[in-house]
Amino acid sequence: MKIDKELVKGVAYYIGDGRSSAPRSLSTVNQNVETIKFFIKWLRKYFDIPLKKIKIGIKMNTPNFYEDDIRKEFSKKLKIKEKFIFSVSIKDKAKEHHKIVTEIWAHNSKAKRTYDKLVPIVKRKCLKNRRLAIEYVKGIMAAEGSPKYDIKSGSRNVHLKMKNENEIKYIGKLLNEIIGIKSSVLRIRTEEGMWLITISGFYELNKLKDLDIFEIESEKRKKFIKIVGSYKRAQVKKGDVNRFYIEKLKFYNERYNKRITAPELAKIIGRDRTRIVNVLRQLEKKGLIQSQRRKTIGRPFEFWVR
Repeated sequence: MKIDKELVKGVAYYIGDGRSSAPRSLSTVNQNVETIKFFIKWLRKYFDIPLKKIKIGIKMNTPNFYEDDIRKEFSKKLKIKEKFIFSVSIKDKAKEHHKIVTEIWAHNSKAKRTYDKLVPIVKRKCLKNRRLAIEYVKGIMAAEGSPKYDIKSGSRNVHLKMKNENEIKYIGKLLNEIIGIKSSVLRIRTEEGMWLITISGFYELNKLKDLDIFEIESEKRKKFIKIVGSYKRAQVKKGDVNRFYIEKLKFYNERYNKRITAPELAKIIGRDRTRIVNVLRQLEKKGLIQSQRRKTIGRPFEFWVR
């Protein structure tokens, strides 16, 4: 089996939100439709499990529902036929403020054995391949990550909390050493057995945004983008200015496969154009980036990392 980005993302998601202890099945429960769609696709593509062999159940938060209506609603959301929704029922100890969740269950011993064998292989490859490491973190963030914003203190961060000490330290290694995102790994003293990774600061959170770190969890993604967007008028931390703009420029050079003008960069990252021009010129004087005029109307200068 080819170890590609989607496989790695799914393996990491399952480590966080799958029932890993179940010996003969692959199953999960999640409230986010996009995550569930990803998981179903992952089961079908990498473990060759047909949709008719996957049990899909909708767990409601209140007894006041019409089963036919729920089947129609979720068949549209999940883009599957109604007949593939195995059941619609109320959750145990359900409260109205709870979220409706979708349960996916695929009874397949061979698939579970394959998954178990894949985990150590995927982990080793991620330690040597930055692109795969990014996908691993995306998967685990969909399961366990949480964007946080304290309005009173103004603190913004991303938390990832787990009981598995080895796993949390592994993720910390991927972030700090392989991907290049500063993160803190610590034991939570007020919660026995719990470990936490926290990522904070304008610079690091924007790097997570550029990576689309909550790619397969749409609600967390919306919340995170909103949180980072509230930084619009913030200044880059002193000492980080050069690094911030060099990495931004390099990232968008590669993403769009072209050299970037100051107005283009200002629009992309939501900052003042005059400020961008001054910083880019300073970086050019230091020999850290290059520029030349475009052969187009107005002949603007375009910049790229050496």
